[in-house]
Amino acid sequence: MTQGSPRKLRWWWLVPLLLVALVVATVQLMSWNVLKPVIIGRVEQATGRSVAIEGDVKVDFLPRPEISLHEIKLGNPEWATSPYMLEAQRLSVSPSFVDLLDGEFVLDAVEMAGPTLSLEQRRDGPGNWVFKAMQQGETGQPSASDDESALPVIIRRLSLSDAQVR
Repeated sequence: MTQGSPRKLRWWWLVPLLLVALVVATVQLMSWNVLKPVIIGRVEQATGRSVAIEGDVKVDFLPRPEISLHEIKLGNPEWATSPYMLEAQRLSVSPSFVDLLDGEFVLDAVEMAGPTLSLEQRRDGPGNWVFKAMQQGETGQPSASDDESALPVIIRRLSLSDAQVR
């Protein structure tokens, strides 16, 4: 072997370190607003309500994985007096990847800042907090939209700040 080889081998760790730093910088600087249509589509499909994300979507991996949605609105049914059932300045969700590997859908933390929840009920039907996917058919059986393969969601910590319930 030549004398230069041990010197090159001492710096082998620099390449993976630079790659990790490049990936972290890319993730932190990337605009995650491209996820808005996917998130809106999934929530609308699950709730049967209109959804708007008027602010930014932010994703952080350090110190823990977290996705934050800013200025969100969840619509009300047509019969309700308020146009939105829920309005919030920020919704942040931190999933637990360790539990996901075990087959459980666990959210370590759900934090809402500035939520306004407008609950309404009518005499001849369910309240606005009952979503389309939750309603049962006339036979008393769950509707066809129920997905038995869906994982239940476990929330370990729920935090609300500056909240209003009407």
